[in-house]
Amino acid sequence: MYPDPWYFVTLLGEAEIWVWFMIGLMVIYTFLRYKTSYAKKPRMKTFKNFLFLAVISLLIAYVMVTGLKFGTAIPRPCIACPQDAMIITGNCNLYCPHDDSFPSGHATIIFTFLTSLLLVIRKKWVIPLYVIGILVGYSRIALNVHYPGDVIVGAALGMAITLLVWRGLKTRIKA
Repeated sequence: MYPDPWYFVTLLGEAEIWVWFMIGLMVIYTFLRYKTSYAKKPRMKTFKNFLFLAVISLLIAYVMVTGLKFGTAIPRPCIACPQDAMIITGNCNLYCPHDDSFPSGHATIIFTFLTSLLLVIRKKWVIPLYVIGILVGYSRIALNVHYPGDVIVGAALGMAITLLVWRGLKTRIKA
Protein backbone atom coordinates (compact mmCIF):
# COMPACT_ATOMS: atom_id res chain seq x y z
CA MET A 1 0.00 0.00 0.00
CA TYR A 2 1.35 3.41 -1.01
CA PRO A 3 1.04 6.41 1.32
CA ASP A 4 -1.87 8.73 0.65
CA PRO A 5 -0.54 11.92 -1.04
CA TRP A 6 -2.44 13.99 1.55
CA TYR A 7 -0.20 12.49 4.22
CA PHE A 8 2.75 14.51 2.91
CA VAL A 9 0.68 17.71 3.03
CA THR A 10 -0.48 16.97 6.57
CA LEU A 11 3.15 16.76 7.73
CA LEU A 12 3.37 20.55 7.31
CA GLY A 13 1.14 20.84 10.37
CA GLU A 14 3.12 18.49 12.62
CA ALA A 15 4.10 20.27 15.84
CA GLU A 16 7.38 18.34 16.04
CA ILE A 17 8.45 19.63 12.62
CA TRP A 18 7.75 23.21 13.68
CA VAL A 19 9.66 22.78 16.95
CA TRP A 20 12.78 21.74 15.03
CA PHE A 21 12.21 24.46 12.42
CA MET A 22 11.97 27.14 15.12
CA ILE A 23 15.07 25.79 16.88
CA GLY A 24 16.90 26.01 13.57
CA LEU A 25 15.76 29.61 13.08
CA MET A 26 16.89 30.49 16.61
CA VAL A 27 20.33 29.02 15.90
CA ILE A 28 20.54 31.03 12.67
CA TYR A 29 19.41 34.18 14.50
CA THR A 30 21.99 33.67 17.24
CA PHE A 31 24.75 33.16 14.68
CA LEU A 32 23.74 36.22 12.67
CA ARG A 33 23.31 38.31 15.79
CA TYR A 34 26.66 37.60 17.36
CA LYS A 35 28.97 36.43 14.62
CA THR A 36 28.34 38.68 11.61
CA SER A 37 27.88 42.28 10.56
CA TYR A 38 24.33 41.34 9.53
CA ALA A 39 23.23 42.06 13.12
CA LYS A 40 23.04 45.79 12.39
CA LYS A 41 20.65 45.40 9.45
CA PRO A 42 16.96 46.38 9.88
CA ARG A 43 15.85 42.93 8.73
CA MET A 44 17.46 41.46 11.82
CA LYS A 45 14.87 43.20 14.00
CA THR A 46 12.07 41.76 11.84
CA PHE A 47 13.62 38.30 12.16
CA LYS A 48 13.84 38.68 15.95
CA ASN A 49 10.26 39.95 16.20
CA PHE A 50 8.98 37.06 14.10
CA LEU A 51 10.83 34.50 16.23
CA PHE A 52 9.57 36.06 19.44
CA LEU A 53 5.93 36.16 18.30
CA ALA A 54 5.96 32.74 16.64
CA VAL A 55 7.62 30.87 19.50
CA ILE A 56 5.32 32.31 22.17
CA SER A 57 2.21 31.82 20.01
CA LEU A 58 3.15 28.26 19.05
CA LEU A 59 3.76 27.31 22.69
CA ILE A 60 0.41 28.74 23.80
CA ALA A 61 -1.35 27.11 20.84
CA TYR A 62 0.15 23.72 21.64
CA VAL A 63 -0.93 23.94 25.28
CA MET A 64 -4.43 25.15 24.33
CA VAL A 65 -4.95 22.35 21.79
CA THR A 66 -3.74 19.71 24.23
CA GLY A 67 -6.07 21.06 26.92
CA LEU A 68 -9.06 21.27 24.59
CA LYS A 69 -8.51 17.74 23.27
CA PHE A 70 -8.36 16.44 26.83
CA GLY A 71 -11.27 18.58 28.03
CA THR A 72 -13.69 17.90 25.19
CA ALA A 73 -12.72 14.26 24.52
CA ILE A 74 -14.46 14.26 21.13
CA PRO A 75 -13.56 11.04 19.30
CA ARG A 76 -12.10 11.03 15.81
CA PRO A 77 -14.09 9.94 12.76
CA CYS A 78 -11.59 7.10 12.27
CA ILE A 79 -10.51 3.97 14.08
CA ALA A 80 -6.83 3.99 15.02
CA CYS A 81 -4.79 0.90 14.22
CA PRO A 82 -3.23 -0.87 17.21
CA GLN A 83 0.17 0.64 17.99
CA ASP A 84 1.91 -2.72 18.17
CA ALA A 85 0.30 -4.24 15.06
CA MET A 86 2.75 -5.72 12.57
CA ILE A 87 0.06 -6.30 9.95
CA ILE A 88 -2.83 -3.90 9.44
CA THR A 89 -6.12 -5.76 9.37
CA GLY A 90 -9.73 -4.70 9.64
CA ASN A 91 -11.05 -1.23 9.04
CA CYS A 92 -8.54 0.77 11.06
CA ASN A 93 -7.07 3.95 9.56
CA LEU A 94 -3.28 3.91 9.27
CA TYR A 95 -3.19 7.72 9.61
CA CYS A 96 -5.53 7.91 12.61
CA PRO A 97 -3.82 9.19 15.77
CA HIS A 98 -4.70 7.73 19.16
CA ASP A 99 -5.72 11.05 20.75
CA ASP A 100 -9.01 12.94 20.51
CA SER A 101 -10.22 14.98 17.56
CA PHE A 102 -11.23 18.48 18.64
CA PRO A 103 -9.63 20.85 17.67
CA SER A 104 -7.22 20.04 14.86
CA GLY A 105 -3.71 20.59 16.20
CA HIS A 106 -2.28 20.59 12.67
CA ALA A 107 -4.61 23.41 11.58
CA THR A 108 -3.89 25.35 14.77
CA ILE A 109 -0.12 25.07 14.40
CA ILE A 110 0.09 25.98 10.70
CA PHE A 111 -2.29 28.94 11.08
CA THR A 112 -0.38 30.14 14.16
CA PHE A 113 2.85 30.13 12.17
CA LEU A 114 1.33 31.80 9.09
CA THR A 115 -0.40 34.50 11.14
CA SER A 116 2.88 35.25 12.96
CA LEU A 117 4.56 35.65 9.58
CA LEU A 118 1.81 37.93 8.27
CA LEU A 119 1.73 40.18 11.35
CA VAL A 120 5.48 40.74 11.48
CA ILE A 121 6.40 40.85 7.79
CA ARG A 122 3.26 42.70 6.65
CA LYS A 123 3.77 41.95 2.97
CA LYS A 124 1.05 40.93 0.55
CA TRP A 125 3.05 37.91 -0.65
CA VAL A 126 2.45 36.25 2.72
CA ILE A 127 -1.34 36.05 2.19
CA PRO A 128 -1.14 33.37 -0.56
CA LEU A 129 0.80 31.21 1.91
CA TYR A 130 -2.53 30.71 3.69
CA VAL A 131 -3.32 28.30 0.84
CA ILE A 132 -0.78 25.99 2.49
CA GLY A 133 -2.74 26.24 5.74
CA ILE A 134 -5.99 25.48 3.93
CA LEU A 135 -4.38 22.47 2.24
CA VAL A 136 -3.07 21.18 5.58
CA GLY A 137 -6.55 21.53 7.05
CA TYR A 138 -8.13 19.80 4.08
CA SER A 139 -5.56 16.99 4.29
CA ARG A 140 -6.78 16.20 7.81
CA ILE A 141 -10.33 15.80 6.47
CA ALA A 142 -9.16 13.89 3.37
CA LEU A 143 -7.26 11.43 5.57
CA ASN A 144 -10.49 11.03 7.59
CA VAL A 145 -8.79 11.93 10.87
CA HIS A 146 -10.83 15.10 11.56
CA TYR A 147 -14.29 16.48 11.09
CA PRO A 148 -14.51 19.80 9.16
CA GLY A 149 -15.48 21.62 12.37
CA ASP A 150 -12.27 20.44 14.06
CA VAL A 151 -10.21 22.00 11.28
CA ILE A 152 -12.18 25.26 11.15
CA VAL A 153 -11.95 25.76 14.92
CA GLY A 154 -8.25 24.80 14.86
CA ALA A 155 -7.48 27.38 12.16
CA ALA A 156 -9.49 30.08 13.96
CA LEU A 157 -7.79 29.20 17.26
CA GLY A 158 -4.33 29.51 15.69
CA MET A 159 -5.11 32.92 14.23
CA ALA A 160 -6.83 34.16 17.42
CA ILE A 161 -3.99 33.08 19.71
CA THR A 162 -1.42 34.80 17.51
CA LEU A 163 -3.47 38.00 17.32
CA LEU A 164 -3.90 38.06 21.10
CA VAL A 165 -0.18 37.46 21.69
CA TRP A 166 0.59 40.17 19.10
CA ARG A 167 -1.67 42.64 20.92
CA GLY A 168 -0.13 41.70 24.26
CA LEU A 169 3.39 42.18 22.95
CA LYS A 170 2.79 45.38 20.97
CA THR A 171 5.21 47.35 23.12
CA ARG A 172 7.87 44.65 22.79
CA ILE A 173 7.38 43.98 19.06
CA LYS A 174 7.27 46.87 16.65
CA ALA A 175 6.71 46.08 12.98
